[in-house]
Amino acid sequence: MKASTASGSHRVNVREVYSEAEYNPSALDVSTSFTQSFFYGEWQKRVGRRVRRFVIDEYLDHDIHPRVIGAFQIIIFSLPFKKKIAYVPYGPVFTHAPSSNVCAQLKIFLKNIAREERVLCVRLDMSVAKEFDIKDCAPFFTTAPRSTYHASFLQPRHEWRINMLQSQDDLLRDMHKNVRYSIRVTEKKGVTTQIIDSHLSAHLETLYTILAETAARDGFYLHPKTYYEQMCAVCEQYNSGVLVLSSYQGKVLAAHFVILYGDTAMLAFAGTSNEHRDVMPAYAAQWATMTYLQTRTIGSHQICWYNMGGISSVHDPVSTWTGITAFKKRFGGNELVHAPFFDVVAQPFWYWVYTIYKLIKK
Repeated sequence: MKASTASGSHRVNVREVYSEAEYNPSALDVSTSFTQSFFYGEWQKRVGRRVRRFVIDEYLDHDIHPRVIGAFQIIIFSLPFKKKIAYVPYGPVFTHAPSSNVCAQLKIFLKNIAREERVLCVRLDMSVAKEFDIKDCAPFFTTAPRSTYHASFLQPRHEWRINMLQSQDDLLRDMHKNVRYSIRVTEKKGVTTQIIDSHLSAHLETLYTILAETAARDGFYLHPKTYYEQMCAVCEQYNSGVLVLSSYQGKVLAAHFVILYGDTAMLAFAGTSNEHRDVMPAYAAQWATMTYLQTRTIGSHQICWYNMGGISSVHDPVSTWTGITAFKKRFGGNELVHAPFFDVVAQPFWYWVYTIYKLIKK
């Protein structure tokens, strides 16, 4: 599918692409989230979701050949009432602030996609990695109601990340003193850590067992096992995953799965066993992850950020995240705030019903 518009000598074209060679959002912004990567789309396909990818071309003046200024990956998710939503997780990705012409054309294009896919709306999740005023986009889209902000497939509005370009001394200095103490305890107790960056699928059972134990203890739900199976397979294929296992007396007590993309390492999943919690295996896994990432590159890029994932915020409180938020912040770092969700609504009545449903369920 293609769509284009012209404004004087300025023309914008949105087109669908199908190959990895055509779709590379990290080339537009190296800090792009892995949720816009080609391999993430392949992972989502393998668990049964529909995925489509697009790039935005811009022609300036009398240019014959366009330049790519944007890219985005749409994933279709199921909703209650047998409805669907098209979601662009942490995207679209732009090289620079989109003009009003780009926003207007994008809205027209996405409304057609929404009708074609028979979804309530297309939800945009624009990255703030590029510094531009997101309010410039607001007049073209519907600001999503707060009641619809939380679902298992939606990315968090607030994340915690650590600058990996610091020295190890600086990393330790930024941590809370209790974290430094806990790291020393793991060393004295003899906790060992293994870094696995190949044959990830061979360790699926270990990872899933730890995650299941954590979920049962802390009261959250896991994805089906096949979800993690496909994650390991795809990350292994694209050399984009690292598994960190901390053990004590020969038993794995903590597991981290880290996804690499652009200049960022993302802590996607983490868990700990109920056994030997006094030896603090989670601290051993975190410190081993951080020191490893300082030696690792992603393609030609040095790793600049270790993203520890979602946190609760005063602006977006998540009651069940209070403990994990405090844990992450003790490692030093800073908060990454994402823009509000914007929607392109295609089914106004059912969009309203879904909004009310989420408000009542909350």
